Amino acid sequence: MILSVDIGSAFVDLVLWDGQAARVAKVPGAADPHDALVTGMDLLGISPVDVDELRLASTRPLNALLARRPARVALVTTQGFTDTLALGRQNRVALYDPVAASPAPSFLVAPDAIYGLPGRLDAAGTELGPIDHAALDAIVAQLRATGAEAVAVCLLFAHVSPAHERIVADRLRDALPGVAISLSHDVDPAPREYERTVSTVLDAWLKAVVAPDLARVSARLAASGFTGRVLFADNRGTLCNEASALARPARVLAGGPAAAGVAAAAVAGGEALVFDTGSVSTDLALVGADGPRMVDSAQFAGVLLRQELADMASVALGASQGLARRGDDIVLAADGPARVEDALSVLGRLPIPTGGAADRIALLAPGADLRCTAAKAIAAVEVALAAELTSFAARRNVDPTRAALVAMGGLGPLLAAGVAVAMGAGRVLLPAAPAVGGAIGIALSRGRTEAQIALDCALPDIDPAQLATWIDGLRADLGPDLAEGPGGDPTCVVILSARRQMHPVRLALPGLPRTGAEIAEALIEHYRARFGVGLPGAGHLHALALMRDDAGDGCLPVPTVTATGGSAGTMAETPAGHVWVPPGWHLAPQGAGLVLEPVTEPKDASR
Repeated sequence: MILSVDIGSAFVDLVLWDGQAARVAKVPGAADPHDALVTGMDLLGISPVDVDELRLASTRPLNALLARRPARVALVTTQGFTDTLALGRQNRVALYDPVAASPAPSFLVAPDAIYGLPGRLDAAGTELGPIDHAALDAIVAQLRATGAEAVAVCLLFAHVSPAHERIVADRLRDALPGVAISLSHDVDPAPREYERTVSTVLDAWLKAVVAPDLARVSARLAASGFTGRVLFADNRGTLCNEASALARPARVLAGGPAAAGVAAAAVAGGEALVFDTGSVSTDLALVGADGPRMVDSAQFAGVLLRQELADMASVALGASQGLARRGDDIVLAADGPARVEDALSVLGRLPIPTGGAADRIALLAPGADLRCTAAKAIAAVEVALAAELTSFAARRNVDPTRAALVAMGGLGPLLAAGVAVAMGAGRVLLPAAPAVGGAIGIALSRGRTEAQIALDCALPDIDPAQLATWIDGLRADLGPDLAEGPGGDPTCVVILSARRQMHPVRLALPGLPRTGAEIAEALIEHYRARFGVGLPGAGHLHALALMRDDAGDGCLPVPTVTATGGSAGTMAETPAGHVWVPPGWHLAPQGAGLVLEPVTEPKDASR
């Protein structure tokens, strides 16, 4: 039995595959996700002992990031560079804004928790000054006194030579047992100090804020008799093992939204815009026929993720979003007296009405008709979601009226028709059980195992024998079953730049390279296709990885269950979640999911 679980802020979604059919369940969340998970298992008629494989995703890390939750994280960096995170890149976010606002995520670490350490390397990795051990001891004493939960270490040019970071790490581990340590040359072994600092501090912040919760779920299940393997949904719409997820929690930060993209691709069968609206946030994604589109880096929840991930974004707009009155209009406002779920409750679109909803909606327009006020509020929400989707598509050079529109989540299907009208879309596609779309995507995802080595060498300088040694070492890390498994060689992925300090790119090679020239040719072709120019440098290799998808995973059939009550002006019930079918619209099964579209009037043959 394979159990796929998507842990949200208010609900836990489950999809169980028993080898013959898929069953779904959705249960209210709890303070401890384990309790809700066990409740869901009871509904499905199983216990932890019955489960052979547990696949997990959690939106709690993402929601914590959106909420800017504080944590006792410290940053140790090179003396003189303690302001790198605060300064960020002084790029103009809005072209015509006279003030350049830095998008730096300074909330990840407090200014008084950033420590400058004497000792420095130059750009070639040569030591200009040794680590000052007395200063390091003083920093350790302050970290112990402030009760740091995690420490990020990002020293200048550590991606070229990690020697100084390793010295610091050894001292921190000896002095602060149990405190998570994040090293920039492990987390993000590529040039650009600001980007590497963000990656490392984010890794430390996630280890302090959410990693303990993720580890606790499987630990408590194991205590209840679970002996199967645990996989986590990652940012690419694939699955990684538990050790990888906990070691690099940023890899699973957006596992739920990426998995939702997998489910959307299975429903749409082509290019589609996806919105997955839940209790706290809405996740946007762009998918193709093969799954989520990939990017090498992206701003996600206001933080730069410099890693391969599904092309998606997250906005703070969900059922708990506040509503307020501004003049004659109702707008979204964090401090509003009512919430989106209140308006839906007044309109009868929530299966379980929200207590006190009518009183809170009345505050938006005293003396006005409640249903009219609630309808105006929901219209404002639908327009806001349509604007977010349109902007998301436009920034990717995609016409939002030509791509399919896919809605899911507990709230998405209740707003789908209105969002489609606001966008000028003709119809909306939904999974068969739209409220557990993320869990369905996890059930459809493939496991992926990879091994990576950080390097720093110019492509012309790579010795073929040394390259073969690196690849043999990565094969050994994968293990014989994956390194020599069916389907030929594992996929080779390289992180490259045209010159050492330029922005890196991530490329999958057509086969295992034998020389640096073969890697250079792939980089040259990338520049030709992407920029229409030749390579502005000799080429530089920052990291080399081998990866393979687990054979047999990701082959679960999509649940194909027909919704009921799909006539116009009703709430249609599905195996998990409801769909609002407004007057003039119709809901019907289509392929692996459902389609919501306007009713087409029959043509008059006499005309």
